[in-house]
Amino acid sequence: MSLQDNTIAYQVSFHRWGIERKIKAGILSSLLPDERNLVESKMLSASKKIIQSDEYNKIVSQDGFVARWLAERSVPSILKKGVYLIPLAFVDMVNEKMESYKFERQEVLVPAFLAVYSDQAYAAREMFYLTTGGSQLFDSLEYPTVEKMATLFSLETSYISFDVPDQLKYVSEELFRRERERVEQAWQSAEDAINTLLVHECAELVDGLQVALKGLNDGTLKKFREANVENLREWSQLFLQARNVTNNEELEKVVQDINMSLANVTRDDLKHDRSSLRQFVQGALSQAQVELKGMLENQPERLIQFE
Repeated sequence: MSLQDNTIAYQVSFHRWGIERKIKAGILSSLLPDERNLVESKMLSASKKIIQSDEYNKIVSQDGFVARWLAERSVPSILKKGVYLIPLAFVDMVNEKMESYKFERQEVLVPAFLAVYSDQAYAAREMFYLTTGGSQLFDSLEYPTVEKMATLFSLETSYISFDVPDQLKYVSEELFRRERERVEQAWQSAEDAINTLLVHECAELVDGLQVALKGLNDGTLKKFREANVENLREWSQLFLQARNVTNNEELEKVVQDINMSLANVTRDDLKHDRSSLRQFVQGALSQAQVELKGMLENQPERLIQFE
């Protein structure tokens, strides 16, 4: 089966009010008179945050967490920003996660921010007015009403297709044929690129754990974290479960070996080098590094966009 058969394109858009604004040149010049020439020549600019809000920051943080969660369960996106290629085996899980987060975002996180927004906007005004030139920095027009603010937060998801519309064949069979060939070539290029990106991901995690283990050996690593092991283990397991959408048998064999070498291995096991386990894992990682490097040298360097 091809990449197109093994995945579904899933578009995600996180919409929210932005809290950073560029300070106008005239205001910045008055605040920094000694730097007026730099400001007027556009060699110096500055921005401001117009509100301080833990509730808003929580929305931003959770959006980022969900975006990373999606990226870990899709294959590296080369289509366009916000589009994820989801392996078929993960579609139900992704859909459940996103519907759950949509509810949490719109029914819990956003209302929590809206409940304190007016007070936080007033606090921002007071803070600006306490600073030199603050009256110039505060602009009431930058603060929507609570009702308007509620409309600025949304989370949109949709499944999209990059196929050629069937209607095109009734307009021109030749044009339909050319477009179908272009799309097929694009998917093949995408498959090549995704192979390369997956190998890169794996190689970076292997290198990271190997560096950490060498640091344990020579005493240069101050703190060996659980994430040093778990990041590579989780990546390997997700890849073997469903992310090998290009059916890359060579990479699959390397990842299987990595997964076996880390089976039941904990941070403490490696930290205290129980039964020379650290040496065994380092040997397995070294072999993986050699094989991954060989794959990268043989991969075509090309990316494709469908836009």
